[in-house]
Amino acid sequence: MKKIVKVFKYLLLVTILLVITSPVLGIPLINNIVVWRMESELKNIPVPKGTKQIQHKSIVGKLNGNGNGVDYLATLVVESRQSLNELQAYYKSHNQEVDIMNQKSDRFNGNPLERGELLYQKLRDKAEFSNYYTIYFYRSAKFGSILESDIRGH
Repeated sequence: MKKIVKVFKYLLLVTILLVITSPVLGIPLINNIVVWRMESELKNIPVPKGTKQIQHKSIVGKLNGNGNGVDYLATLVVESRQSLNELQAYYKSHNQEVDIMNQKSDRFNGNPLERGELLYQKLRDKAEFSNYYTIYFYRSAKFGSILESDIRGH
């Protein structure tokens, strides 16, 4: 009986510690996993002919707007001989959530990212960006979700 009480106390202590630390450790880890999966999904879409993947990056936090909330942005820079319209048509046929824009520098300069920064090291020494495009997924955590308790979303 003493062993059962001891085990119960131990489990209670572990549970209390997990509840206390989950907003600090657990929720950010879960949000990182969400954005890493988005990035992996993006990387695994086959590229069209004449296109090669250059670099991928992702970020999670309050990326735009006011108030609280967690946003996810996964990006993939490609170099392509195809036009923006051709790339959009190709990727839309593979995934409806993807957006594409012309890459104009070594930084992500798109609408969903008002806060924070994504710097593409592999584009740092480039002077011409006419054949470079950024393909990206942007999502927000569901309103009221526990995932919004991530400190990066405030």
